[in-house]
Amino acid sequence: AGHSTLLVEREAMPRFHVGESLMPETYWTFERLGILDEMQRRGFVRKVGVQFVNSTGRESQPFFFDEHDPRDCSKTWHVERAEFDQMLFENAAAKGAECHDRTRVMQVDLSDDGPHSVTLQTADGDKRTVQTRVVVDGTGQSCLLANRLGLRETDPNLRKSSIWGYFHGAMRNEDP
Repeated sequence: AGHSTLLVEREAMPRFHVGESLMPETYWTFERLGILDEMQRRGFVRKVGVQFVNSTGRESQPFFFDEHDPRDCSKTWHVERAEFDQMLFENAAAKGAECHDRTRVMQVDLSDDGPHSVTLQTADGDKRTVQTRVVVDGTGQSCLLANRLGLRETDPNLRKSSIWGYFHGAMRNEDP
């Protein structure tokens, strides 16, 4: 509250992104954002726990969140990112953020003693530069700022991959 916010997304919203399996502590963030009712209304798949499989195929014991914290926050969701991200984008706009999709960050100039400047370009080719006190890089694995500033470091022990898929009509185990 009390801050002006500019949110830019390179792609046209809604845009595809691999789904997300949320953790229970996101409940409190969603509560602060005022979107808990919307999360319920949209019917995202409920997530009640986790289970892991290691590189040898050995399965861990299931970990059911509500066995460790029986409050409402112990259940979370699996979300389809296009719908979820669109909901967050619209919520930010409804709360007063200036939101633009199909807009690229062309340049970021960070200043030690004054406002930072960010140059943006729309899909139509229009460019503008904004001055700001804070720049937040929300580009995820793209690491826009870390790459441009030469700060990105990789950990060879974290070279992992995953597979994913969507299933329609699959039967789920009952919640514990």
